[in-house]
Amino acid sequence: MPLIDPTLLIESCRRQPLEIFCCGPGIQHPLYDLRSELKRHLEEQYQVTVVFGEELDRITTKPSTQAVDLQTLEARYAHLVDFTVLMLESPGSIAELGTFTMTDNIRPRLYTAVDQSFYGDSSYIARGPLSILSAHSPANVIYYSRKSKTTLLSGLDFPVCLHKYLAHSVPRYDFEAKLRFRAKRPPESGHYSAITKKHRDDFIAKCVLVAVNVLHNPTFAELVNELRTSPDEVSHGLKKLFQAGHIKKTGSGEYVATPPMASGALAPFSTTAVSRRRARVLAA
Repeated sequence: MPLIDPTLLIESCRRQPLEIFCCGPGIQHPLYDLRSELKRHLEEQYQVTVVFGEELDRITTKPSTQAVDLQTLEARYAHLVDFTVLMLESPGSIAELGTFTMTDNIRPRLYTAVDQSFYGDSSYIARGPLSILSAHSPANVIYYSRKSKTTLLSGLDFPVCLHKYLAHSVPRYDFEAKLRFRAKRPPESGHYSAITKKHRDDFIAKCVLVAVNVLHNPTFAELVNELRTSPDEVSHGLKKLFQAGHIKKTGSGEYVATPPMASGALAPFSTTAVSRRRARVLAA
């Protein structure tokens, strides 16, 4: 079970609506059922709306004298949603990966699910688009086994939690009027990251504080492993927490919260949910 998931958030944050674009194997593909199960899991567990690529013609059709190609239609929609999930299991999804990773305002909120055989691979896909995504955050590439859906489903807990946090923390005006392509002219390159960076950094710092509370005096290596994020992100989170006086480091290299469960520092995480998670971890 991932350490960070939406159940740790306060109710008003958990209930934030999200719209997720899900691309991947089509109806005739053997793994289409897995994509359908992913949709059911997200909608039933986290109160989000998941839209498949093949549904775009139906939900975005407007009277027009000019036809729009599918690549352009998908790119436009990826700008509108909170984030995109791409199952890399077909030639079409490989093409989508190339398009999305080259678009600054889509790339930070693109989460690609990849068969674990790609891990450590030296192919163009692994060293190209997947490397670009991993450089943003390891959480943006989810390696999973086709024989087990658990890794894929749980791999999206962190993204859902992050984007519910952003929806709760960033003024809605910024999301509607600035981040997404609702205006006639799209935002400048990198605009999404510029708007959300502060809030995303705050989220990572709070995740680190949650981990320090839950794991009982963890080391740096344990924090990186359990949070499934990069060492640089953990280091930056620790620095923010040290500066705010929320943690200290013991002589043996372990981190301790000061004081434990400081509600102001954790908001909008639920201290009750964090305490329960800590109890389960300690009892394991």
